[in-house]
Amino acid sequence: MRSFKGEAESDPPVDFWGWWSSDGQRLDPNGLPDDADAVRLNAEEDDLIERLGAVAVYAGRTTAPGRRTMHSAAEDLDRVRAVIDAWAEPLQPRRITVNFEPDMDWSFQTDLGVG
Repeated sequence: MRSFKGEAESDPPVDFWGWWSSDGQRLDPNGLPDDADAVRLNAEEDDLIERLGAVAVYAGRTTAPGRRTMHSAAEDLDRVRAVIDAWAEPLQPRRITVNFEPDMDWSFQTDLGVG
């Protein structure tokens, strides 16, 4: 299931971030993916970054129990949505959420430990 939230019609760049979860069956005691699941998630994320290419700037990822979040910035949200839809289709039925928020200062960097 994909959902888009926080439709932003403001000045670019717009931070978009998304999270998706492991299938939940191969989590370690801390709620993080096991090695095999991490390899699969990494490959999926690498695929998304490659697909976004010239459409967005990838800033980084955070990992928490049951969740991996990627942060990027883009100007053309319609192009971003098209890329994410095509990327996410084969990942169903896992839950994927994408949020769009104006962030001229890239304040999300604090989530990544660099701001």
